[in-house]
Amino acid sequence: MEGLREAIEQAVRMHLPGHTVQTIEDRGEWVRHIVQVTLNTNEIVFFKIELPHEEPGWTHGKEGESHERDVAQILEKHGLHVIPPILAVDHSCEIIPYPYIIQAYLGGIRLGNLLDQVSDSEIKNIYETLGTFYRSLHAIHSDRVGLWVGSTPDKPWGDPTAYMYQA
Repeated sequence: MEGLREAIEQAVRMHLPGHTVQTIEDRGEWVRHIVQVTLNTNEIVFFKIELPHEEPGWTHGKEGESHERDVAQILEKHGLHVIPPILAVDHSCEIIPYPYIIQAYLGGIRLGNLLDQVSDSEIKNIYETLGTFYRSLHAIHSDRVGLWVGSTPDKPWGDPTAYMYQA
């Protein structure tokens, strides 16, 4: 994307006042175009930029960004603080020519790497914690759970497995 650095610098000024861009690293594409941005405070944020896709049923525009924000809010409402905070949602296409979200980076160690570094009893605790999380996640009942923005219980967005396969 031509002019991406300038656009991200402008978006940071607009959405994260008092911050400036120190470095930008293009992390490639998976579902969205991901750009890692290190701010002048050494905080890291990710820009998740929605790009057009040809696949049928692919979510375009503000629905994808709004859906991710809505999922984070549902999880927070039910005490599941697992998604890094979404700092901004912008689907105006005025700064970057595509809708995007800015999400905080919380850091940590990837689970696959962590399991190589801990004892068997710690692995058991990790899996129990994951089980507790998923039990809590699947215990959420709502007429919106499992539905994409713009879909309704009588007309759901589609099969999540098909979505992930396309992604």
